[in-house]
Amino acid sequence: NTFAYSPRPNTEAADWDNQIPPEVQSERLQRVQALAVTHALERSQRYLGRVVEVLVEDRNPKNGDEVMGRTRQGRQVFFPGNVDELKGE
Repeated sequence: NTFAYSPRPNTEAADWDNQIPPEVQSERLQRVQALAVTHALERSQRYLGRVVEVLVEDRNPKNGDEVMGRTRQGRQVFFPGNVDELKGE
């Protein structure tokens, strides 16, 4: 998760006169977020075609035909299945 810069109370930098303009803050945030999306996609692509153990936790709230769970590494995954049959498995 990334967030735009905001001055923190009771810090020396919060009182400086030369604060970064909001448009520069926004542009920098967009660049960082785009890089984060690229890196996340690269990490996710490593799992394509692999079979991994998953603990099913619940139904996918965005697609009722899928379940959601986590791998042993904590990565959240979604796949077709019946949550009543798979939950806790």
